[in-house]
Amino acid sequence: MTDDTYYTNINNNIRSTDDISFKLLGIVPLFSGSGILVAILKSEYFWSPAIYAIAAFGALVTLGLFRWELRNVQTCLWLIKCGATLEETLFQGKPGQFFRRPSAPLRIGKTQAEKLIYGVIVFTWLSLPWLVYSTAQAKTNVALYLNQTWNSIYIVVAVIVGVATVVSILAPLNNEPKPPPGNIAPSS
Repeated sequence: MTDDTYYTNINNNIRSTDDISFKLLGIVPLFSGSGILVAILKSEYFWSPAIYAIAAFGALVTLGLFRWELRNVQTCLWLIKCGATLEETLFQGKPGQFFRRPSAPLRIGKTQAEKLIYGVIVFTWLSLPWLVYSTAQAKTNVALYLNQTWNSIYIVVAVIVGVATVVSILAPLNNEPKPPPGNIAPSS
């Protein structure tokens, strides 16, 4: 493969990962926000212990998409690193779109923005049962029954999902290539 073909493939793969990221960043908040808003606005008709399952499902799906997206970001960072290495060689140390590229403003770029957006969505899903319950109670002025068993189970699930989300947000993304499999000794 020529350097030009390799460089073109790197650019195409980065464009592909970015396209997937932008689609998810448009769809996930829109659908999550819409579902959460409907549940809160219709809370006097909607309050049921089933809201725990809906909230857990929404939080887990969002966490799953977030973890998948972190892998996508990791791949993109690795591709940028490959592009920078190639540009450094091809352009003889002159800046390119990858090599010696400027830092993000205040060092807050795509990765940090995605972590913030997905984190907010997961924690909003996790707070949904209490938002719906308190809104329904305020709208009806009637003491609603809060099943302590379901509430306790949900709190355990919410803590586990919340911890997994915080770990995902705080964990650094490794963009170093994996070593070759096995003990392959370099040829001399």
